[in-house]
Amino acid sequence: MTSLTTSLRSSHEHQAGGANGAVTFRTENEPARAELVPPHVTLVFGLMNIRPHEFLERCEAVANKSSQFEVSFVSEEITHDPFEKTYKLLLVSSTGSSQLAALHDQLYERAQRAERKDDIPYRPHMTVATNPDRAIIERLDVFPRRLPALGNHPGPGGG
Repeated sequence: MTSLTTSLRSSHEHQAGGANGAVTFRTENEPARAELVPPHVTLVFGLMNIRPHEFLERCEAVANKSSQFEVSFVSEEITHDPFEKTYKLLLVSSTGSSQLAALHDQLYERAQRAERKDDIPYRPHMTVATNPDRAIIERLDVFPRRLPALGNHPGPGGG
C-alpha cells in the first residue's frame, strides 16, 4: 500500500525547520480529530460490509497500479455537516484532484460498490477545522500558515 500512503510536507520545510502547519492548525481548530488521525484526504467513507483485511488487499491492488502524484490545496470552503451538526473548513484540492477522484472510484469497485453513495459527489479535500459555530470557522485564516502540499513520500516500509 506504499503508493497510497502519503505524508504532508511543506515546500518551505527546509526553511521552517520541518514545522508542519497543517498539524498545528488542526490541533488548534479540530483537536479531537487531530488526536485520532493526521492530516489526510479521505478516499473511502465508512465501509460496513467488508472485512478489514479484504479491503486492505483491495487498497494494495489499487496502490500497485498507481503512480505517485502531488496534490495541492489552493482554496478553502465552509460546509455544514447535518449529521454532526457542525461546520467544517475544507481545503479543496486543485492539482491532483483527478488522480484522487480516480483512486476513490477504484477503491469502490467490486465488493465495495454497493456502499458507495452516488448521491453525494466526491470532492477531494482536507478538513482542517470543525466547530458548531459557523462564525468561528469564518474567522479562521488557513492560508497565511502556508499549509503544505500533500506529498508523494513513501509510507512506512518503502517506496
